[in-house]
Amino acid sequence: MGRLVILFSTAMAVSLAAEGADPPPEAKPTVERLLHGSWKGGACLGDWTMNADGTYDLEHYTPAGLHLTGTWKLTWDALPPTLTFTCKTSDDPDLVGRNWDVKVIHLDKEVFIYQHADGPPLRCTRKPTGR
Repeated sequence: MGRLVILFSTAMAVSLAAEGADPPPEAKPTVERLLHGSWKGGACLGDWTMNADGTYDLEHYTPAGLHLTGTWKLTWDALPPTLTFTCKTSDDPDLVGRNWDVKVIHLDKEVFIYQHADGPPLRCTRKPTGR
């Protein structure tokens, strides 16, 4: 009986720890997985890399050509879904720690269109993968 209690307690601890952990990238919703990869924005929108681990790298952002890194998260509390970026590092120290919320207007394998509140839709296209 003692072994059964220990085994059950261990199984519950592992189960509870797994529930609180982030799901592996392949278990995330298909729409979220579409964001993974590299995207080329228009003038001053920059070149985005959205990683499966929820981090991003943004180069050539704004006329100043800033480089930012941080985290991203897609939430479905409303439609269209909200994509939140949190800046962790930047060439501009005023941006560090800031959050940006954008609405995902369109997303497929080749095109990603997002919109800031009261702003125009902004289009990015999938960057070709290395050959």
